[in-house]
Amino acid sequence: MDNFSSLYIQNGVKTMKNLSKIRRNSPKIILSARSKNVLDLSSEFLGYMGCQVQCEYVFDKHENIDAHIDYVSKQVKKNKGHIGMVISSNGEKLILIDEKGRIIDQDMYMVLAALISLKAGANQKIVAPYTAPRIIDQIAQAYKAYVVRTKTNQAAIMNEMLDGEHDDMYLQYILNYDGVWAAGKIIDFMMGKDLNLSSLVDEIPNFHLVKKEIECDWKEKGRVIKEIIVNHRDRKMELFEGVKILDDKGWALILPDSERPVFNVYTEGFSQEYAQELSTQFSQKVEAILKNNKGQ
Repeated sequence: MDNFSSLYIQNGVKTMKNLSKIRRNSPKIILSARSKNVLDLSSEFLGYMGCQVQCEYVFDKHENIDAHIDYVSKQVKKNKGHIGMVISSNGEKLILIDEKGRIIDQDMYMVLAALISLKAGANQKIVAPYTAPRIIDQIAQAYKAYVVRTKTNQAAIMNEMLDGEHDDMYLQYILNYDGVWAAGKIIDFMMGKDLNLSSLVDEIPNFHLVKKEIECDWKEKGRVIKEIIVNHRDRKMELFEGVKILDDKGWALILPDSERPVFNVYTEGFSQEYAQELSTQFSQKVEAILKNNKGQ
């Protein structure tokens, strides 16, 4: 499409509510992306909004994404940036770094996006995948909102977020699936509320999630799920997607991956130790079921 970048930037800027304040304060953004096209587009967009943008074109110099994010974190502190942003190659996902250099991982970002959506205004519905931490429900309740849990595939989450005509639902969609506009929306929100990123992050109570992958042949997935259900029929259980086993201290979700020959074991606990204990316990149970079949 001709002039796509220009239209994308102009339409994105039109949705901002605090442009004059952004341009007056000129927040310093440390920005990076593996894709040069995404980095250039993001830089132009944020610059047009009125931000000082420092681009980091050094992705290929680091061994992996974690090493690169750590580098960007150090640049935020060194250059006294207001916020660090690393945008994925397809422009969809966003990793944030606060002014203290703290990295907002994927799980924390999901909760942060929900918090921003709630603080932004009249949002009564928060959409979250079945794997999201319980803390989202607690935060929503504080804002007199409710949480709709969807299946974990992206289409289910997107469809629920875009169900209806409300701008607040569209904001959730942007924060989760348009990394470039999300960068602008987060800056716009922070400037409008006179907040920095660290104060938003500090509002989120601690939560403890663990995820583990276990290789599994496609043909074994049904048998594993069936045996987990039978072996835990005396426990509190949900079968919305995969098998979720709950107790007062946390939960474990044994979920076959829809795209790859693996099981995902998600666990959440009242402490990191308990979340890890649940992860080890249920991972071993899945592995034992798979091993038993090989031994037959």
